[in-house]
Amino acid sequence: MTEEKYTAQQLKEMADSLLAADNAQQQEKDVKTAKTAATDDTKPAEKADDKLPVASKGKLDDKTIATLPAAALLQGSSLPITGTESSYQPMDGWFTEGDRITRDGTEYVLYYPEDYIDDYYTARSEGETPDESRAQAVPASEAVLTRSYTVGAILKEAPDFLGTGDLYLLYPYSMYEAVTGQAPAADAFWFRSSDHAASYESMGQILMELGNSRSDLQNLAANGENQRAMVTVVNVFSYGFIILISLISMTNVFNTISTSIALRRREFAMLRSVGLTQRGFARMMDYECIIYGARALLWGLPASVLVTYGIYCSVAQSIAARFYIPWYSVAIAVGSVFVVVFATMLYATRKIRSENPIEALKQENL
Repeated sequence: MTEEKYTAQQLKEMADSLLAADNAQQQEKDVKTAKTAATDDTKPAEKADDKLPVASKGKLDDKTIATLPAAALLQGSSLPITGTESSYQPMDGWFTEGDRITRDGTEYVLYYPEDYIDDYYTARSEGETPDESRAQAVPASEAVLTRSYTVGAILKEAPDFLGTGDLYLLYPYSMYEAVTGQAPAADAFWFRSSDHAASYESMGQILMELGNSRSDLQNLAANGENQRAMVTVVNVFSYGFIILISLISMTNVFNTISTSIALRRREFAMLRSVGLTQRGFARMMDYECIIYGARALLWGLPASVLVTYGIYCSVAQSIAARFYIPWYSVAIAVGSVFVVVFATMLYATRKIRSENPIEALKQENL
């Protein structure tokens, strides 16, 4: 089975083209409705179709189909749909990116030698024109390959062996030579089974009986299960470690604030004895909570960013990834800090709020 992949730009062109067609069809309906409701026949009515683009006659005509990308055809009018695709004739030892020139009214495609490929892309990246003296000019009529295809069905769910985020055209294996222009070659086959383990063993046994190696036989379902199991193990250890560290941190915060409040009982009693109200006491405690949380975050957030970047640098050596700050997790951490601090402060000051200031002042120790 062969597949063809199309870019995101083609998908965008598809959406724009089909949106224009839908709008044009709506305009056609509006014009016909207005003509039916009109009562003044003194002026000849203009033909509605004369004001509409080519693709607005209720379907995509052949001319429009030939200019639309394959992505547009898949989302177009009723199936089947026939379209065309262009590519470049391969040449041994040469490559092309579709650069063209015109000489004496004839269009040519430029092919560059393969040993010039690095210099070619370097020149392109620097905004310079590649050295055309190294190129071989081939008439576009010979270099450009155009072929047609017919889309007969659209899959609602992609097969397991295809990736996501791209558009693919799938053909029966019997059309291999017609599509590629080459003799059929069995690169890979995929099989679906209700019991993948038994099927894997049976197929491996058949290959060995035929004298073939089973090294290229893969059990994709088993590989997926192993990957999911590995992810589950990593998640269990990761979240378990996070929960353990969080509980230890909460315990330390609780003990520190509770002990601090208990040691300041006489101080609070003295303030209340000279006129500090319950509302003023609560406001003072709220300010202290904000200060505790802000000071903790002032040190913790920069340290966490540095640690995250360090982990990214170690992982980026083997996996291509983009560094980003998980703001959602940061917001949860910030909220958790203030929740823990305020909850601990409320618990620690619960006895002090109902305590008699005179009795607290008489106590020399806890």
